[in-house]
Amino acid sequence: MAKPANDFAADLRRVPETHARQGATLPPLLILFLALLLVPSMILHAQEEEDRPEDESVQEQAEQQQMLEDFGSGLRAFAATLDDPDIGIDELRALYESAEDALSTDLGMELFLDEHEANQQLDELAEFRDDLKEQVFNGSMSRDEVLATWVEVMDVGFFHKFNDKDDVTWSDRMLDAERTGNLTSIRLRIPDAGDVRTLLRPEFLMRDLKFFGRELELDESTLAVIEVLLEEYVRAYEGRARTLKDAIRTARSRSAKESMINRVTRADDTLERMTATVDWSELRGRIDERIEGEERQAWMQDAMNRFEGAVDGIQQALDRRQRDLEQIQVRPEDTRKVLQLAADLQADRRRMRNQLIEGMMLVLDEGEQEALQGIFEKFILEQARIDSSLGGSRINLELALSEALGEKSMSDRTRETLESATAELLQLVDRWVDARMDRERSGLQLFVAYERDDESALGNLTAGHGQRARTELNAAIMIRDRLMSGQSEIEATLVESDPVTAKRFTELTTSQGFQPQMRTRWCEHALEWAVSCSDLDEEQVATIAEYTSDLDAQLQPIRMKAIQSRLVNEPRIARAKIDKLLARKTSIPMGPGAWREPGADLFLTLNVQVEEQLDSVLAGMDCLKDIPRRRGKVLPAEERAKRAREKAAAEKRERQAQDKDGNSDSRENRR
Repeated sequence: MAKPANDFAADLRRVPETHARQGATLPPLLILFLALLLVPSMILHAQEEEDRPEDESVQEQAEQQQMLEDFGSGLRAFAATLDDPDIGIDELRALYESAEDALSTDLGMELFLDEHEANQQLDELAEFRDDLKEQVFNGSMSRDEVLATWVEVMDVGFFHKFNDKDDVTWSDRMLDAERTGNLTSIRLRIPDAGDVRTLLRPEFLMRDLKFFGRELELDESTLAVIEVLLEEYVRAYEGRARTLKDAIRTARSRSAKESMINRVTRADDTLERMTATVDWSELRGRIDERIEGEERQAWMQDAMNRFEGAVDGIQQALDRRQRDLEQIQVRPEDTRKVLQLAADLQADRRRMRNQLIEGMMLVLDEGEQEALQGIFEKFILEQARIDSSLGGSRINLELALSEALGEKSMSDRTRETLESATAELLQLVDRWVDARMDRERSGLQLFVAYERDDESALGNLTAGHGQRARTELNAAIMIRDRLMSGQSEIEATLVESDPVTAKRFTELTTSQGFQPQMRTRWCEHALEWAVSCSDLDEEQVATIAEYTSDLDAQLQPIRMKAIQSRLVNEPRIARAKIDKLLARKTSIPMGPGAWREPGADLFLTLNVQVEEQLDSVLAGMDCLKDIPRRRGKVLPAEERAKRAREKAAAEKRERQAQDKDGNSDSRENRR
């Protein structure tokens, strides 16, 4: 795994002067390339080690990692000095990705990646960088504004801290970024053709047995019968799901094999052109002309040297990967079988659920039967909350009401309102699940058409797939809207007799459905930290308390506005992505604004306001230096230039000191 050499922000800072000096000789896509070299290094391929000593395996992995790192560094240097228009940035990026694939030992996982969603996320991150790059070149945003947006959305540490020694996975980092309220585009992704996760998943699992036993207080004999029924359901469903998954895997393997052979062949051709036609001496000569700073020039020269040393190893890995791919035997499979298996499983899904419930009802008494029905309803609604992505769709009305009431009893009117909302939500969730499976099956039809290269069918199938995606989205919006109306209805039943409980209920549901918008902000953390400063006098404490009170008054309406913005914009963005799937033009902008949290500018204004207030009230105090760095803060150009000058001066003094020491040693040796 290659170590990400630099983050996007650092790369972007280094571009302007060299780019202006080079004119047309350096493609503007260099900025994107420098950042995109980070992307493939983040995908962690599952690897199965052969039976050999552990130290030998570890050593080989380390050598391959170093080879790939040397190769990637050399490509970056190559891109910065290249004048040959026949070898573009996209070719260099594809070459790097092919080299990384070729050094992966688990070819089977390459052909069918369980990390399919992670790959989609990475593709969309590349789109985000495209958006930002375009904003700079068309003059819509300055470099500082682009950097601020990047840092705000992705966080500087998101990339440059990611390496093999981290215990945090790529998926965890994506979740961390999502919790900040950003990454709307990823959260509202339209799954690719062949993604059938809903259809492949049983509605209930063996782990649910303990919950059944605890909630129903079952005796051992009854629990044993329930266990047999549940085990039979899970085994039957997972068996059919496994058959469908194997059929899809086989079809994917066939198309992936051909695609990967073509990819490796193209990479091999690119590498051969580079090594056969490029004058490396001439490239090295351009470094001093185009790259400023002795340190960067030295890095570029070293990168060129390391690249040449890695070329032979990468070439051998590409050749070995091509031979391995050609030797893979893929069974012929009737792709119609995939469609039939999916249709049969969807048709039987509801029947299998009802059959399980009916079997369990036979061994329970009347009270247990009523409780069991409620348990199944909770399972269905909870899974819907897990799968949901729209703001507000993860509200749990029953849980929020229970927590708000505490020891108080629920009124009959409130109970009726909750039960009515729950009954409607169950119907809406069933429609949504059916719509999701319909979209998954239409995706499989598209997948089969692509597999057969059936151009005549693709147009109609794509249109049908887009329509089913819209139906799925509309079903999800109906669930969200019913939850929001249920919140309002229950609040109305509470407010007449207990306004405090009503307010608490609303706070709980809002936090459940809109956690990113309700989270604690940097400005709140900063004021809490400032109060803990040990050197404050009474006047400073009173001033900070006043700032805190003002902030509380400003935050609530901004949060509510951000929530309303999310409710309006998320469906628009999702529909725009469906239009993109159908290659339709859309009036919905999909630039950086689609990635940023709703209300980002208003929250940023509060952060800046509090930062300025603390700079004023804590001026000259040592504790001001320890305040956490505000997320999204980019140093002013003057400050960056000042720091660069200070760094250059320090490096110069260090070199002079080394030269002085060297001269002293020489004089000593002569004596």
